[in-house]
Amino acid sequence: MSSTSTILAKQHSKSAELFTRAKKVLPGGVSRNTIFKLPHPDYVEKGQGCYVTDIDGVTRIDFANNMASLIHGHANPDITQAIIEQVQKGTAFTMATEIEIEYAELLCARVPGFEKIRFVNSGTEAVMAMIKAARAFTGKEKIAKVEQEKLVQLAEVSKLKEKRIHDEQQARERLDRIYTEKAEQAEQRRLKEEELRRLKAEEERRLKEEEARRLQEEQRRLKDDEEKSRALYQQGKVSAESRQEIELGIESLIQAIPLADEHYKPWAEYRLAQLYIHNKELDKAQSYITNINVGEDDHLKSKINKLKKKLKKLIS
Repeated sequence: MSSTSTILAKQHSKSAELFTRAKKVLPGGVSRNTIFKLPHPDYVEKGQGCYVTDIDGVTRIDFANNMASLIHGHANPDITQAIIEQVQKGTAFTMATEIEIEYAELLCARVPGFEKIRFVNSGTEAVMAMIKAARAFTGKEKIAKVEQEKLVQLAEVSKLKEKRIHDEQQARERLDRIYTEKAEQAEQRRLKEEELRRLKAEEERRLKEEEARRLQEEQRRLKDDEEKSRALYQQGKVSAESRQEIELGIESLIQAIPLADEHYKPWAEYRLAQLYIHNKELDKAQSYITNINVGEDDHLKSKINKLKKKLKKLIS
């Protein structure tokens, strides 16, 4: 996947949706600067061992381990079980507990430099306790504090923050431009596909109309051919008194037979055989009589049988 496609995918991910919600209630959209990144933070759904999986289903190796505090990894079964057992007993008391003594004993046993331990809630509280302990131990009231260095650090942080805000704004504008271009391209593709579908539908409709016209013309032609074959058949029944009339009848029937339907064709062949006999062309007459498909027409069968007998006498 290209970098542009990756950016667009992240812009429309579940993490992007959460970041949009977060910006409404959290300054900068984050609870701490360490998790901020462009175009948005990755929101974790779960962790197991050294792996974390975000809400978009992407699994990663967690090299940070909550700033190295999770030396056992995520969701360690033994630690999870111990937490469950303690939660079932209670989680926060305004009274002393045995477990805090056990924890202090464990730390002092593991680190020789620890004589005693005071548990606090933050680094600030730890520094305050350290200052009080130092004053009590040394008997001195004053402490040394570096002010200028702090001001320099604050100024640098402020510049870095301004630069970050500027970079973020440019990144958002760049993403907006890319998204707008992609949206315009998608709209152009949609319009083109719609036009192609319209042209295809028109072509199909035109072909159907042409096919309907062709079928109508074919039906009309077949009807004309049928009428023509009937006319030729009637023309072939002219009197056989003269040779010219016989030849005219033969020619007419030869043209009519290929066009005739199943009903008129055997009658036309029968009449042609008659004219061949009148014209003394006995071989042709016998050929037609032999190959006539009479079907269930008993009347035609009778006539053909009589014609066969007459032809047999003539040949013999």
